[in-house]
This record gives sequence, structure tokens and C-alpha cells, in this order.
Amino acid sequence: MPQRSPSPRTGSTGARPDPGSRSTCGSRLVANRAAALLLLVVATPVLALLSLLIRLTSPGPVLFRQVRLGLHGQRFAMLKLRTMIDGAESMQPHSWTQKNDPRITPVGAILRRWHLDELPQLINVVRGEMALVGPRPETPEIAARLRPLIPDYDRRLEVMPGIVGLAQINLPADSGVESVRKKLHLDLEYIRTATPWLDLRMLAWSCLRIAGLPSAPTSRWLALDRTVEPDQPRRTRPEHVVARQSVATASEAPQHTTTA
Repeated sequence: MPQRSPSPRTGSTGARPDPGSRSTCGSRLVANRAAALLLLVVATPVLALLSLLIRLTSPGPVLFRQVRLGLHGQRFAMLKLRTMIDGAESMQPHSWTQKNDPRITPVGAILRRWHLDELPQLINVVRGEMALVGPRPETPEIAARLRPLIPDYDRRLEVMPGIVGLAQINLPADSGVESVRKKLHLDLEYIRTATPWLDLRMLAWSCLRIAGLPSAPTSRWLALDRTVEPDQPRRTRPEHVVARQSVATASEAPQHTTTA
């Protein structure tokens, strides 16, 4: 995909703002911030309990902050409850979390399973940096590596990133470039078909998952299940170059929702 030069209008990634999206984003932003503020008040006792558990079982800060890309590539500090040992990111910088990752704490494993570590992102929504629903925000480092490998990757920046996304409902955590390509397919489907009704169903899925319901049946009940069969994208570079960069990305790219 052709690279665009950074500019004050497009941010660091070169994603070009859609003039027609501003009015829609304005009303959606107000609704999201109001809903997030209400949810944050309701979730405060849960956050307090989880923060105490983290403090008692693992030395280090309760919150984990990581720079992510927001609407049109604007950078912000995304918040999460810490689920890894303190300093885990410096041990394996910009790497995807592996299955049975030893850096994950016992409490952190539970938080990840039920997505409770994402609750502090309600603060990001109140700040206007995220939405309740949308593509998951990515780090600048991994975005820079994936952009040459996946056509239209920056199109996911046309909407505000969300706490829950259609890709995360249907697909497991990223394990390589191909898994990111599949998630992009669903991110773009969401951008094309987003409606308030779809957002409500995705929020309902998130709440039911936190309540303990299994993911697959819940997504079927809410008509959110998707089969991902994207067309193979046109290669813009020789196969051996793409293969080498894919290996480098898998070993160096930062994690998504699986960060500490």
C-alpha cells in the first residue's frame, strides 16, 4: 500500500480523515462518553476489588499504560489493569503474548479470560480517546510494520477504536500477520455496516461474557458470528521479502488486548 507522508491533518500514520464522518462522530462521541461515565460508576466497586487483588498478589502498579493509535492515527495512552509481572514488556518488547505466557500473573490470567482487564478503558472513552465499540487500537510500532504487508490496513483508523470489536468477538488473539489480516477483514466489515443496533448487540455480548457466558453461543444468539474468508490480497512485494518481514513482525510486534 502506498505510504502517505505524515501531516497535521492525518496524524502519524497518514490516515486521511473523512469530512463526512465528523458530524456522525460528534453525536456518537457524546453518547459514548455519557454511557461510559455511567458504566464507570457502576464498575467502580469491581475495579476497586480487582485493584486490591493485583496489589496483594503482584508487586508493581495496578494500571498498565501503552501508547495506541486512535482516530486518524492520533496517539493516546490506553489504560488496562496490569495482568503481567511488573516490567514484562521490557523483557520481551513488542511481542505477542504466547499461550501459557509465564509473564502472566495468576490473577491476570483470570482478568484476561473474562476481559476484566479492559474495564479501565472506560476512562479512555470518557476522555474521548476511544469508543465503546470499534476496532481495537494498535500500537504505532506494530502498525508501522503491518502497513506495508497488509493493503488497506490504515482504513481501520477511519473510526474511533473501541473496547470491543467485531474481530475480537469472532477471532482469537493475534499470532502473526495472517491473523491480523483476518481481523482487518472484520474491522472493515464493521466500518461498512455499523449501526446503533449492531453496537448494542456487541455491548450485550461483552456484558454476557463478563457474566460468564461462553463466547461462541453468545455470538450466535446475538447474530454476531462471522466466517472470515477474505480474498487473498495482491502482493506488493516479492514473496521472500514478505515472508521475512512476517517472521520479524511475529517476533517483534506488540500485543493487542493481550498486553499486560
